[in-house]
Amino acid sequence: MTKIVDHKYSIDQAFRECFYIVPDYQREYVWTEKEVHQLMDDIDEQFDTGHQREYFVGTILVSETQQKTHFEVIDGQQRLTTFFLLLCALRQRFQGEPEYQVFSGLLAANYNDRDGKFRTDLKLEPRYEHAGELMSRIVTIDADPQTTRARIAAAGVPKFGSLEKLLDAYSTVHRCLDDNYGDIAKLRQYWSYLANDVVFIQISTDVSSALKIFETINER
Repeated sequence: MTKIVDHKYSIDQAFRECFYIVPDYQREYVWTEKEVHQLMDDIDEQFDTGHQREYFVGTILVSETQQKTHFEVIDGQQRLTTFFLLLCALRQRFQGEPEYQVFSGLLAANYNDRDGKFRTDLKLEPRYEHAGELMSRIVTIDADPQTTRARIAAAGVPKFGSLEKLLDAYSTVHRCLDDNYGDIAKLRQYWSYLANDVVFIQISTDVSSALKIFETINER
């Protein structure tokens, strides 16, 4: 009998406890400025109420892998990728602050795999064409969008289609933070809400069952 596990995660818990792999057979990142802005605005609206109520951003569907805590994303990669880019932007803004190391741990982790090899893995790794390299560069460069674009171009990393959309999304989340959280005190309050009160339900099962659940959800 197929085992299906569901768990409620906050943004902090999800990226602290899980590694997300976007397999190459999945749809690439397609969100435009409109969708990224909508997600950011929805969170801002809930945060601005001052009631600190949980904000539910939907369901993420994943399949288990042979590596513990590593999951292939079947549905929800647009949201997960956008949150990952938001964490990148927040880390860049907390440079020199105590929170900086917290964000570094949410973006990547060092560990020994089952063969005893030391690895550094991104907490979200897209495996479609060149996307993993681009995401790794964004994390490593750790700079504002303009500098990031320039260094990626200098490194010769391809930028087309969904890859350009990843860079656009990184720019968009920075602009949203500029518009609403200009000082470090407001940024800390925002991060506290995002980390603890923005939540989703993660459904985990084997890949065949996950794909069937995905098809059923879409059909209905």
